[in-house]
Amino acid sequence: MDNNKKMIGLVLGGGAALGMAHVGVLKALEEYNIKPDLIVGTSIGAIAGALHCAGYNVKELEEIAMELRTHKLFDLNLKPTGLVKGSGVFKIVKKYINPEMEFNDLKTKFVCNAVNLNTGKEEVFSTGNVLQAVRASYSVPGVFAPATINDCKYVDGGLLNNVPSNIARNLGANIVIAVDVVNAYEPPKKISNVVDIIHYSLKVNLVNSVKVGCADITIKPNTAEHKMHVFKPTATKHLIEQGYNATIEAIDEIKKIIS
Repeated sequence: MDNNKKMIGLVLGGGAALGMAHVGVLKALEEYNIKPDLIVGTSIGAIAGALHCAGYNVKELEEIAMELRTHKLFDLNLKPTGLVKGSGVFKIVKKYINPEMEFNDLKTKFVCNAVNLNTGKEEVFSTGNVLQAVRASYSVPGVFAPATINDCKYVDGGLLNNVPSNIARNLGANIVIAVDVVNAYEPPKKISNVVDIIHYSLKVNLVNSVKVGCADITIKPNTAEHKMHVFKPTATKHLIEQGYNATIEAIDEIKKIIS
């Protein structure tokens, strides 16, 4: 390896359906031959990051994203641990990530974060089973039942650190490109049901759990018109476009930082 080569870290933040914009970001970076040496993911960013690091190209990620539907992902949970069991999302992720895959099997270095409810602290997963770690990272508290790993309960990493640029920096990235898909809080015109309450409550949390100052550049796709719980082809297509466009707008600055 060239000792003078700068290590590029790409950070993909959480945001549920808004994370479809990550596919557009990856598409634009690929077009300009900008390949991350490390991807750090949170929640939906962990899913996208793990898939990409496992070898799925942008076209394949687009195809996977376009298959997603709200009713297939969210399975009602009658237990008190969460509104959704998470088996719908897990079934989709398991379809594309080998359940036996370990972090050291990935083609590109990948890590993700989650919050350990037993300690109240953020943990970074970089070894062990990839699928288990991703399941922990996307377990939105109160929505999905927590993931259990080694007798500990884990919930969504976005609870404490939704765009974990500091993790990329701590792992040696010289250049950190972050993607924040929940980058603004738009006050609701109306809150009419429990889904709306959860949506806006989560958005408040995610907007305010971003580590500022750790990234060299933060890409902020315009996702304001979309809901985090709505997965449908028209929304997915638009979000991918927004991620692509936001990255193209920043590409000159990104190239300048890299060079």
